[in-house]
Amino acid sequence: MEVKVKKTTALLLLIIFLFINARNAYPALAYDRGDVEKIKVSNRCVKCDFSAYNFNDKRLSLGRKNLSRANLNKAKANFEHADLTLANLSGEEKKNRSNFARASFVGSRMVKANIVNANLKRANFYQADLKGSNLEKSKLQRANLAEANLSYVNFTSADLRKVNLMGASLTYANLSHADLRKANLQGANLMGANLEDCNLQGAIMPDGSIHQ
Repeated sequence: MEVKVKKTTALLLLIIFLFINARNAYPALAYDRGDVEKIKVSNRCVKCDFSAYNFNDKRLSLGRKNLSRANLNKAKANFEHADLTLANLSGEEKKNRSNFARASFVGSRMVKANIVNANLKRANFYQADLKGSNLEKSKLQRANLAEANLSYVNFTSADLRKVNLMGASLTYANLSHADLRKANLQGANLMGANLEDCNLQGAIMPDGSIHQ
């Protein structure tokens, strides 16, 4: 009887061990499968969870779709002309930064979106509407923000080196402690913008002069 109990215990321990390893090898999906299926057949998916989903693998464009309040943390897709109002594209922490490097947000509506601590290097936001969005501590080196609406955007401590901001509206934007070295601000509107302790060394200012 004792031997049988020991064998049963050993078998249970083996099953638990295999289960734990299987979970580590195949972690739970972050996105909601139902939401993914919904956006495939619809142009609207409000408050949906697409975190870490790769739309590019499925050749599914999010262009012109309404994804307001959606969770798009680490999602990969074409966001051109999409409605991303109040969407979440943030990274939880520095080592877990959302990666949207080289992503295209051309003409997209991103009003009050949460894009804190994201990798947006070389991303294209041409003529995008980001009014009131939060991009605190995000990395935007060489990103294209030309003619974008950046009014009331929070760029606190953001990396904006060599960013193209030509003709952009930065009215009442918060650029405190941001790094704008060699950024192009020619023709940009900086009315009411907070430039406290930001680094503008070598930047092209709205009037075309070079900041020393």
